[in-house]
Amino acid sequence: MKAWFGVVLVLGLASAAAADLTLVGVPIEPIGVGDTVTITVANSRNGAYAGWLEIGTPDVATFETAPKFTEAGDPGGASLMKYWPQYGAWYEFTVVSFPPNPAVEAGDHIVVRIVGLSAGTTNLNLYDSDGVTLLDRCSIAVVPEPTTIALLGLGGLLLRRRK
Repeated sequence: MKAWFGVVLVLGLASAAAADLTLVGVPIEPIGVGDTVTITVANSRNGAYAGWLEIGTPDVATFETAPKFTEAGDPGGASLMKYWPQYGAWYEFTVVSFPPNPAVEAGDHIVVRIVGLSAGTTNLNLYDSDGVTLLDRCSIAVVPEPTTIALLGLGGLLLRRRK
């Protein structure tokens, strides 16, 4: 009896700890100005949830379009995405199914497309529904395209030559 209780307790704790939201497809290489990167919000468990997406420095990179739900992230057509411009580059989302069939199942739920605007580094932050608890973060480096670097170099040479 004690062994059975221990097994049930361990399984219960393991299933409660398995729930998490993560960013998938995080870029490992810098992107160029005007280039777009696609990142996915994935959930490892079934059921409805809510959260926030934020771009830390919207002058460096910003949302190309509003984040989109995948079929798994909007099975009943009731999931919501709301833009909050007064806070900078923030989106609040709710992944839900109403009526409850089909249910929200684990998988890739939201597709985020980010475009580089100027050279620098920014973060895509994924927050819990409270908007404070950071669940995941990815860094996005934006570099100027090679022609811009070449033109800046030529301009520098011309200025130096004039002196």
